[in-house]
Amino acid sequence: MDIMCDCSQRCIEYAEKTTKKYADCVVKRTKLNKKIRDRNKRKVVDYLGGECAHCGMIAAVVDKVMHVGKATFAPHYAFDVEHVKWEKKKYRISNIIRYSWKRIKKELDDCECILLCRICHAIETQKLYNNEDWVAKKRASHKAAWGDDGKLKSPQPLNSTSA
Repeated sequence: MDIMCDCSQRCIEYAEKTTKKYADCVVKRTKLNKKIRDRNKRKVVDYLGGECAHCGMIAAVVDKVMHVGKATFAPHYAFDVEHVKWEKKKYRISNIIRYSWKRIKKELDDCECILLCRICHAIETQKLYNNEDWVAKKRASHKAAWGDDGKLKSPQPLNSTSA
């Protein structure tokens, strides 16, 4: 069975006849996923104001960072989402960017997310790593999976008859 599709007439006819939500071949699915990610990332950037909350860099339809007067413009992929209320964070936006807009918007609203350029986001993340309260809560949330010695716990047998 050939995984890759050359999008022949037979493939096109099959896609038109079926009511499947996703394309069958890897090429089409990859293109579709990229289109969905880009669309949702642009929606996220627009929803959060289209501007870095710290330095004021503006999201625009450009190929690279551009300076015009005192304003700096950058493409949508030069921005990251910062969870202000990190205690309520359930997902990384990059992990759910292909999900429905309703689910993405709920995460953005629940955590009071803000838009930051990648540089400002790196600075904020480093501040979190230096915050003892955040580190303690992060360790406590992972305590079930990690041992006291900092090593990943080995899986436990499912029942007493297991090896």
